[in-house]
Amino acid sequence: MSSLMGNKQVQEVGDNSCAIQVHGDYKAGLSYRDVKDICVDLIQANFPILQEQAKIQSMQYVEEFASKFFNKIKDQDYDNTQARLKNPDVQASINSSIIHVARMTDKSHQDILCELLAEKIKEQEDEKNILLNDAIDVMTKISKNQIKFLTFINLMRKVSKIIDYGDRKEIHPDPQIQFNYFENEIPQIIGNDIYKIDAFLLAHKGLIIGNSLKHYTTSSTALLKSRTQIDISEYQSEQKIEENDNLSTQFPKLTRIIKSFGFDTISEFDHCVITSIGYEIAQAHLKNCKVISSN
Repeated sequence: MSSLMGNKQVQEVGDNSCAIQVHGDYKAGLSYRDVKDICVDLIQANFPILQEQAKIQSMQYVEEFASKFFNKIKDQDYDNTQARLKNPDVQASINSSIIHVARMTDKSHQDILCELLAEKIKEQEDEKNILLNDAIDVMTKISKNQIKFLTFINLMRKVSKIIDYGDRKEIHPDPQIQFNYFENEIPQIIGNDIYKIDAFLLAHKGLIIGNSLKHYTTSSTALLKSRTQIDISEYQSEQKIEENDNLSTQFPKLTRIIKSFGFDTISEFDHCVITSIGYEIAQAHLKNCKVISSN
């Protein structure tokens, strides 16, 4: 049994799930075996009566998750990591993630969960930890398509092409670089395998604010025009996106994404405002895809 775990007890933590209660001090450096044993112990505690075939399949994905999780945290500050792994709140988040992986196997969001857990282990601020708890919890209840939609909003609104001057960062002034970002880089990140989303459902899960009373102050068309210097003033945000209109002609790939997600107008899309929880999930996805740094 892992030295990381010390003396262990299975403890009920609500929602018919279990956590491993940790006692004692760490006796060795953090290893993959330590992390794997935590994950295996938790899955055995939560699913004690799985049939053998189901248990083998679940364990395969749990061990895969443990390997990815270890690779995310192995280079973090050792003292902080070992202390945080003994924290009941962190263990509850690991527990929730493992239950999801064991249940959903190949449909689980292992990589994003690992990013969120690694962020949680580094984070000391209470409010950010609560936010990460919510993000980890809702990750077990959303689809890959919904994650892509959150990422799309995030790329449009929260991620920018910048110049780093050392003492400050500024939006890159080159319109061609900005055009390439919106029309080529974003579509490449999102991909083609997307379909209509249910904005009401995403709002219900606390990932967007999707109602007619809330929208981004700067419209997407104004943002595109400002960054790329391309005149798309012939298109009005309230009008239906058509194949040969001013917007679609200038940004065909970007408008394809917006329409594929189920929006007929830019105005409808601009009323989907990403929440802090949705932002954390989108950022974790971008870190996992190496689009932004994990540091």
